[in-house]
Formats: sequence, structure tokens, C-alpha cells
Amino acid sequence: MSAHYVILGNGVCGMEAALALRRREAEARITIVSEEHDHFFSRPALMYVLCGQLDLRATEPYDRGLYARMGFERVRKRALGLEAAERSLVFEGGERLGYDKLLLAAGSRARPAPWPGAEGPGLHYFVTLGDLLGLDREAKPGMRAVVIGGGLIGVEVAEVLVQRGLGVVFAIRENWYFPLALDRNEAALVSEHMGNQGVDVRLGVSVEEVLRDGGRLRGVRIGGGEVPADLVVSAIGVVPNTGFLEGSGLSLSPGGAVEVDDALRTNLAGVWAAGDCANVAWADGSRRPEQLWYTARDQGRVAAASMLGDDAGYRRATWYNSAK
Repeated sequence: MSAHYVILGNGVCGMEAALALRRREAEARITIVSEEHDHFFSRPALMYVLCGQLDLRATEPYDRGLYARMGFERVRKRALGLEAAERSLVFEGGERLGYDKLLLAAGSRARPAPWPGAEGPGLHYFVTLGDLLGLDREAKPGMRAVVIGGGLIGVEVAEVLVQRGLGVVFAIRENWYFPLALDRNEAALVSEHMGNQGVDVRLGVSVEEVLRDGGRLRGVRIGGGEVPADLVVSAIGVVPNTGFLEGSGLSLSPGGAVEVDDALRTNLAGVWAAGDCANVAWADGSRRPEQLWYTARDQGRVAAASMLGDDAGYRRATWYNSAK
């Protein structure tokens, strides 16, 4: 009898794993669990939805008949826990879904804003579909916005908000924009271009507090001065979306990523992890997640091979991301 494969997450990692499993096991039961959306969409393209260039359906790499053709079962629920002894995922209301082999491809969530006053209306993130919907609903022409964080998501949000007619202050802690991928001269060109488009780029500054009046957002204290704001977007990175796995017996890193071996197996029998939520070995010997679209794709394929019993191992290819 064929195994029941359950994949938690329908991003690029989960979908690539599901397709690889189906290619090898035509009769296997394959269930894909996601609360975010019924279909796989390209998360890096959410910016183009927010700015109105695409609708969400245009970001879906596959047609909507894929699940039926591949015989994938869809479960649109939020997982609240993992019961390893029973080999089951636990959902809201106590409902359970059993598995023979489970792939955790739960991805990332926005790193919570750490500043006093951050929690509350007016502060947004831009990682999930829900984040997009909330920001799209609230960002109105004429508003004053502060975008915090000097990476790809930050510059994308700043661009869209300027296009929408908002005044934007872009607060970057580092001394130049995106030092992970750009040198000082390259970053200077980007910052100059942003300034020419109306973005107030502030480099080497620290956010100290989100200011509120009775809960209503008033501004942001940056470097000792107050910047008025009607809307704030925190783009200071992501963390593994694994909070629901605490107490499951799964080995997690201090940062919350699922510890895996080279074959992407966890410490629990029948459970694998891949993509943004998995701690993998880097060339320098460190262990941390690889939060890139392409590496998540590659890990999904390796995880599927490992689940099928192949002698598979993940090794990162030549360094690359969407900025290079």
C-alpha cells in the first residue's frame, strides 16, 4: 500500500516536493496543507500585486487545475501542533490529519517589530498574503509612511508606497543600502535614485520607538528625533514559521528553525523539513536557514527524494539570489 505523504506549506518548496513525489509514485496519497491560499503563488511577485501591475492569479506559476490533475488533496486549515507519536498534525478545533511521511515546508513569517509601541494598528509587515491585503487596504494617497529595514522587501514597499502617492521616509540601520548584496558605490547609486523618486532615505539611523496617541499611530522616533507617520512598515527580515511546533519533540535551533541532517530529515521518525523553516549547513560550517526562493525550490526536490528513500543530500549551489 502506498504511503500517505503530507506536505505542510504550498509555497515553492512544498509544491516542488509534491510534484517530485507524484512523478515517482503515481498512486500515492499526497495531501498539501495551507491556510494562506488555495494555490501555489510566487511570493516574490506580491510586490507587483500591491502596486497593481498584476492580480494574484497572475502570480500563480501553474494553472488552477493542477491539484486535480496531480491527484493532490487540499487542506485549507491552520496547523496548531504536531503529535509525533500518533504521526498526526493537529488543527484548530482539535481535528487531526494522519501521515506516514510529513514534510514541514512552513516557510517564514515577518520578524516581529521590537520597538516600544510597535504593536497596534498602523504597523504592517510585507511577507504573507494577509500582509499584502492589510497594507493594500490602508495605504492611501497623501498619508505619511515610514519604512524600516534596508533590504529587498523594504525597497519594494517604499517604491509601491511612493507610486501610490504617500510620502515615504526609508530608515536604514546600516551605513548604506543592502550591504548583504551591494557595495558602497552600488548602494549609493540606488539611494540616489530613490531620492530622485521622492523617497527620504536615512542611512545609519536607529529606530527607538513607535509613537502613539491613545493607540493611534503618530510617528516614529528615529535617532532622537520624531518622524510623523500615519503608517509604518517593518521590513527587518523574517523568522522561521515554527512557533506551533514547540513542545512537539522536534529539534529546533535557538532561532526557531527545524534542525535537519543533509538529507533534510528531522530528529523525528517520518518527518522532514525544508525551505525557509529548516536549519541547513552553509559552506562556512555555520547552520542557519536559507531564506531564498531558489534554494527553497531545490530543497523541496531533495526532500522528496529523501522521503522516497533515495540517498539524497542537499548542497547549496553557487551563491545567488534575486538581486544578482
